Amino acid sequence: MNNRHSIIPIRDALSRVNQKVNLIGFVRESSFPRKSLGTDYVSILKIVDESYKDEEFSVHIFTEKLEHLPVIRSYKDIIILYQVKIEEFNGRIDAVFKKKFSSYALFDEQSCIDCNPYQASPGFRLLRPGIGFIRRMGNLCATFPFRGVLNLLLGS
Repeated sequence: MNNRHSIIPIRDALSRVNQKVNLIGFVRESSFPRKSLGTDYVSILKIVDESYKDEEFSVHIFTEKLEHLPVIRSYKDIIILYQVKIEEFNGRIDAVFKKKFSSYALFDEQSCIDCNPYQASPGFRLLRPGIGFIRRMGNLCATFPFRGVLNLLLGS
């Protein structure tokens, strides 16, 4: 399988600093959208997967328009992220969604069945490897060790 289309576990992404990767995970937290220090809007998501469920992995999403930021419905929602860049800043490793080449889609338990996202970034196209991952994550919703409800991060 072409590495550009492969989806990797979050734990593996930690060793891919300065590389673009594809990830899928459950959204655990979401910051309120805000204006970045530049001209974009930003929201920070915290995601988990089977390889990284005791901690949360931060994904910084930058978009030109406020309405292009993800709007999370539930703490069990699944996000698939294509071509996010893994970056290290102040000793912390995060994923950064770059508006020029990254894309995302959000799924709830129902939309996982037919792989039809309830929200997607402009230009998102579901790649064949993602279909199996989405269905598998949808099946995990019933057994994954979720804690509480979706947290909204203020001023993160």
